[in-house]
Amino acid sequence: MKTNSALLDSGLPAILRISSWGAIIKLSHMFSQRNRIWKVSVGLQRFDSVLQRLDFRLHSEEMNYWVIAWRIELLLGTIFLNVTGIYFGSMIFNYGTLILLIVLMNIANLPYTIFLIWFIIAELCVWYRLKLLSTLLLNSRRAAMTGDRKDLTRHRKLAMEISTLHYELSTVVQHINSVYGVQLTMSLCAYTILSIFGLFSYYRATVVDRELETHFCRLMISWTTYNSATMVPAILFGALVYGDAKRFGKEIYAFLRQTEDERVQNQVGGGYNQMA
Repeated sequence: MKTNSALLDSGLPAILRISSWGAIIKLSHMFSQRNRIWKVSVGLQRFDSVLQRLDFRLHSEEMNYWVIAWRIELLLGTIFLNVTGIYFGSMIFNYGTLILLIVLMNIANLPYTIFLIWFIIAELCVWYRLKLLSTLLLNSRRAAMTGDRKDLTRHRKLAMEISTLHYELSTVVQHINSVYGVQLTMSLCAYTILSIFGLFSYYRATVVDRELETHFCRLMISWTTYNSATMVPAILFGALVYGDAKRFGKEIYAFLRQTEDERVQNQVGGGYNQMA
């Protein structure tokens, strides 16, 4: 590609090289964190076991719908990226360069897609269990408010079980942060660089008004749109989970004040500090 802008000529190859190396680093990091990924699974299983002891069953139909919808979005986004890449790239590059471009784009996006799928599934697992825990806590608080003083021991025992569930969930969140924190930071940095380069290509296409710059601008906008449609929802959903966790922490403290069990309050306080 030959334009009058050195940044445009060298920018795309540089982004492809950086993203390819980033893909290798992401896969290596994900492989090195396989032990923590196993701990996430074990922690969720322990959470479910304690929940079953309280005769409270998990119904994961809603979470399955979210997972299916998220996978469909990523699949359609990947198809959109490849179609637009082939269409606009064919107007800019020769056949050999176009094939190399599409291959490198998919190499860069493969670990990105795997990371996002696992990350959003982990967030969904925490969010769904947090919703169930909030429901259990709400029902317990209502029962404690309407119950007699003789039921205080039973409510204290229930508060202890809820604190155990909260601790298990906070431990899972710690492992999720350790596994995906580095990759999320890398993805955000790459997304920022790509967005800045896309804005510059748009500015360049507006100023120069040539077909080459226009098609290149459309190619970069397609790539940036794909990343926006996948990265932004994951970040917003993570913020939603964090907000729900803080709100649940306040609710469980209120319930523990009802049961007047300071020992349980101290135990849950440690778990909540880890989760926040």
